[in-house]
Amino acid sequence: MNESATVSADVPTGFRPIRIPGGFVGVNGPLHGRLQDGCLHLGFRVEERHLNAAMMCHGGMLMMVADLQLAVAAVVQSSVGPFLPTINLSVDFVAPAHAGDWVHGQTEVVKTTRSLTFAQGSLMIDGSTILRASGIFKNPNRPDWKLDIESLFEAGEVGG
Repeated sequence: MNESATVSADVPTGFRPIRIPGGFVGVNGPLHGRLQDGCLHLGFRVEERHLNAAMMCHGGMLMMVADLQLAVAAVVQSSVGPFLPTINLSVDFVAPAHAGDWVHGQTEVVKTTRSLTFAQGSLMIDGSTILRASGIFKNPNRPDWKLDIESLFEAGEVGG
């Protein structure tokens, strides 16, 4: 087993591999998700390939996870559609993440209108916030277009 597979297998209880459509996440992941009390929490283990020259998790990686955390969790919590394009994402970097850290997110949907969803959330390590974010997302113009969140999860539970 290679080092990347070993690190990826070290996932907290309840998190399962999750497939977000499109190639970008596949190249930068893997991501894991956990449904808890109607909310989706995404997480990932920081690997060496996620590090910048300062040996901290690259801000672009954290922003990608924050964007997905807010948008996909908003889909789960608000049932507004399977895909919410990002209109605006504001991010504050609070603390660094290092190789081996488990980073996971949480989201609060602030408001959903007919055309927009407003969400805020954070990424954390061991309960401490490392990033906070707020986003505005475009709701699809198709009320019949829904997401079966379980379809994103790969079979089986890895964490624990």
